[in-house]
Amino acid sequence: MPEQPIVVGNWRQLIRRGELKECLKQVVAWTGQFQEFVDGANGLQSQFNTLEKDRQNGILNDEHALVRENRIRTDLQDLINKIYQSPILHERSKQLAPVSEDEQGFRESLLEILPPEYSHLEVLSEGDYNVVYKAVRNAGTELENAVAIKAFKHISLIQDESAKKLEYKFSLAQKYSNLDGIVTIYSSYMSLFPQFYVMRFIRGMDLDDYLEQDWPMSLHEKRRILLRVAEAMRKGHQDDLLHLNLRPSNIKIDLDGDPQLLPFQIVQFSFTRSNIKRIKKLVTYWSPEQVNGGTLSGQTDQYSFGLIAYELFTKQPLFSGDTVLDVMKRRFEVQQSITQFYEKGEPDILQKDLEASDCPLFFIDTIRQLLQADPGLRFQDMDEIIDEIEDIEAKRTRVKSSFKPLERSFERCRKQETFYEGFYESFFEKKSAYKEIFEQAFLAKEKARVKSKITEDEHTLDGQRKKLRWQFQHRMLDLAMERMLLFHENPNKLGDRMAKLAQSHQAFAIAPEDFEVFLECMKEAILHGDPDRWPTSASIDGIWSEFVSPILAIMQKKSAS
Repeated sequence: MPEQPIVVGNWRQLIRRGELKECLKQVVAWTGQFQEFVDGANGLQSQFNTLEKDRQNGILNDEHALVRENRIRTDLQDLINKIYQSPILHERSKQLAPVSEDEQGFRESLLEILPPEYSHLEVLSEGDYNVVYKAVRNAGTELENAVAIKAFKHISLIQDESAKKLEYKFSLAQKYSNLDGIVTIYSSYMSLFPQFYVMRFIRGMDLDDYLEQDWPMSLHEKRRILLRVAEAMRKGHQDDLLHLNLRPSNIKIDLDGDPQLLPFQIVQFSFTRSNIKRIKKLVTYWSPEQVNGGTLSGQTDQYSFGLIAYELFTKQPLFSGDTVLDVMKRRFEVQQSITQFYEKGEPDILQKDLEASDCPLFFIDTIRQLLQADPGLRFQDMDEIIDEIEDIEAKRTRVKSSFKPLERSFERCRKQETFYEGFYESFFEKKSAYKEIFEQAFLAKEKARVKSKITEDEHTLDGQRKKLRWQFQHRMLDLAMERMLLFHENPNKLGDRMAKLAQSHQAFAIAPEDFEVFLECMKEAILHGDPDRWPTSASIDGIWSEFVSPILAIMQKKSAS
C-alpha cells in the first residue's frame, strides 16, 4: 500500500492546465515510494530541468522548446497511465467503501481516475448500482467524439466473481461488442474503483421509449428488430456468454433505425442486492429460472426475448402491475393460461392479445414456445428462432415518392448535433409561453419516474435533469417526424396517433393553431439545416404544404371534438 494518497485525477488536471512543472513535482514525490516508477519519474524531471535551463540560456527557439515540452508531456502521461493501471492501485481499491450515493459525489470519485481524454460528463441514466454518462473524447483520436461511460457504484458488485473470471467474461463481452447489432465497448477499467467501461454512444431512443410514444411501426421494422437482436444473441451464446438482462430499455434504436443491443451482462445481480423498485423491474423481463434461482442457460435469454417480441406487437409489457405482487400474479396467470392451451387447446392470453395485432398467426406459436416455463420446452438454440423470424413476410414501408427530397433532407438535418436545439429556440422566440409548459411537463414525468428524489413542493428540475429531459424531447420529435413521413399514406395508423397527440395538447392547453406554428418552425429549421437542397423558402413550400395539410386537419378535427 502506498503511504501517500494517489491523486491521478489531480495530476491529469495539472497537465490539462499546462502546469507541467507542478505535476512533475507531485509525481516525483509520490513515486519515491516505489522503485518500479521512480527511475521514470526522475528521468522526466531531469529532462524538464534541462529544457528549462536551455530556455533560460537562449539555446532553443520557441518551436524546438515546444517540441521537447510536448515529448515530456506525452511521456509523463504514459507514466501516469502505468501508475493508474498498476496493481498498487488495485490493492488500494479493494479496501475502499462504496462512494457517495449522491451522483455528484460519485462523479467526483470517477473524475479522479478517468483518463484525461474523457471530459464533459453528462448523466444519461442512473440506477441502483451504476451511472451511465455521456462524455466527450478529445479530438484527434480514432474513436467518435461522443462516448458513453458505464460506471459501477459499489465495489461489492465484484465480490461474487473472482477477478480472473470477471476479466475473462469481460473480454468475451468486448469481443462480441464489435459485431453488428451489439453496442461497441472501446475499453474497460475494472481493476480500479469505481470500475467503469467506455462504449459507443448511440444517438437515438431506447426501445421502451420508442414503443411508449405509440407511433405506428411496420411489420418489416418489427421483423428487423427481432432478427438483429436474435443474431446478436446467437453470437454470444456460441461462447456460452449469456446476456441475462434482455429488456426494451437495453435495446437502442439508432438514427438509421437499426437496433443496437447493450453489451452482455458481466456481473450478475440477485434479489439480495436489489430494492423493491429494482425487483419489480427485473421480474417484468426475467425468466422463471432467474426469478426462482434456477440454472441459467441460453434458453434463459430466449424467455426474455419472447417477452420483447410480445411487447413489440402489442406495445405493452406482458407482465405489468403497480406492485411486485401484481407483476408476480400476472406471471402466474399467463403461465396457467399457456398450460391450459397445451393441455386443453383453449385460447390463451397470448392468442387473444396477439391476434389483435399484426403478429403473424404462426409467430404467436413461436412466442408461446419462447415463454414456456420449462426451459427444456423452449427452442434448442437461437438458430431455430432466427429461422422462425425469417419466415415473417413483410414488405418494407416506404416514404411517398413526392416526399423523397424532404425525407433525404430530414435525414441530413437530424444527424446535426444542434438541429433540434435550434428548432426549439426558434419556436420559443415566437411562442415564449410554451417553454414553461414544456418544462412543467418534464417535471411531471420526472416526478413519476423518480418519486423518491423529487418532493411535492419542487417546481423546477436541476440543470442536469432539465438538459436530459430536453434531449429526450428532441428524440421524441425526431421519431414523430420520421413516423409522419413514413406513414403519411396510412391515415388509419397515423390518425390514431395524431388523435392521442391532440388530446395531449388539450391537456397542456396547447392551441391547435399553435401546432401550425410549431410545424412552420420545423420547416424553417430544415431550410437552415440543408440550404444546398432548399436555396429559398419557395423551394420547399409546395412539398411542405402537401406534407402538413392532412396532419393539421386531423389535429384540428380531434381538438375540436
